Amino acid sequence: PVNCPGPMRQVAVSVLFLCQWLATWAQPAALTWKQLPPLPDKLGFAGSFAGVSGGALIVAGGANFPEAMPWEGGPKVWYDSIFVLRKGGARWLTGFKLPRPLGYGVSVTTPDGVLCAGGSDSREHSRDVFLLRWHKDGVELEALPPLPLPLANACGAGLGRTVYVAGGITTPDATNALRNFWALDLDANPRAWRTLESWPGPARMFAVAGVGDGSFFLFSGAELSSDATGKPVRRYLTDAY
Repeated sequence: PVNCPGPMRQVAVSVLFLCQWLATWAQPAALTWKQLPPLPDKLGFAGSFAGVSGGALIVAGGANFPEAMPWEGGPKVWYDSIFVLRKGGARWLTGFKLPRPLGYGVSVTTPDGVLCAGGSDSREHSRDVFLLRWHKDGVELEALPPLPLPLANACGAGLGRTVYVAGGITTPDATNALRNFWALDLDANPRAWRTLESWPGPARMFAVAGVGDGSFFLFSGAELSSDATGKPVRRYLTDAY
């Protein structure tokens, strides 16, 4: 106010500047995109594990159809390849391998490395959990406690040093998804997966997970049921928790 005493004007101006600073500070960081070198594979992969360790981007496993597309009868093939792109690098480093072909699991970047949980191969779903860590010029693998059940097509995210995994299916021919919500504290001794209270909505696979402000978020996915012939049927979801 123009007509208020000097000290009051100073307070008003100070509050105005404080509000402007808070408004600027509260704005989300600008999102920018930058294309990286393409993976060294002519087809690419679906369902790969991915994350960052030691300043390098790691992409591991996954599947594709090298002979023909699925609608043309081509068989799906799973891979054990690990590709590494060092920060600022112009090409992917190759020659690293997973213990076996695997894809469609959960991958979460943690302070200890890229945590990979579950997944599938051509025969079955997996309980395996391990860390991938880029160190010097190699990829180190550290085994962690297995999941309570075999699991693929789940989602997950990390808060601090705790990793959360939600949803998924236990077998390739499953006709129902899970409402599981599991947590692994990397600082626990001994480490073990804990079963937590699930979300109140339908069981699901293919969901999306994220974290922010100390909270875990769960979005969408697909609910499973069986038709008259026993084949799985998907109902896509729009809910969020």
